[in-house]
Amino acid sequence: MVYAAYPGGSAPEDADNARDVLAAAGIPCHIAVNQSDPNDPQSNDYSVMVPGARNLEAASVLAMQIDNPKEEASWRTHFEQLSDDELRALKFEALCAGLQDRLARLKTAYGDEIARRK
Repeated sequence: MVYAAYPGGSAPEDADNARDVLAAAGIPCHIAVNQSDPNDPQSNDYSVMVPGARNLEAASVLAMQIDNPKEEASWRTHFEQLSDDELRALKFEALCAGLQDRLARLKTAYGDEIARRK
């Protein structure tokens, strides 16, 4: 996960938070600071590095602990702004189609690799 610094942003704190979440989940990690412009400390990117074999697991942990709560808050704000008719016109299955497709593809890719190695 890469956190890019920008004026007023919180990249260092966000990277520290991600590192803490991963460490609490038992996933080894460290932060690598990449400076794209040596004359501008605001140009730093903070990469939370994990062992390659743990990359998907780390992404899942970060999604559950950091990204999904933020996404939920965004959904709640969006739904609150809809009229009653607009909200009721939404089809839950259509809202979840992309997530379900992503899950199915991950499951298939994992299953195919397990089967290939037997």
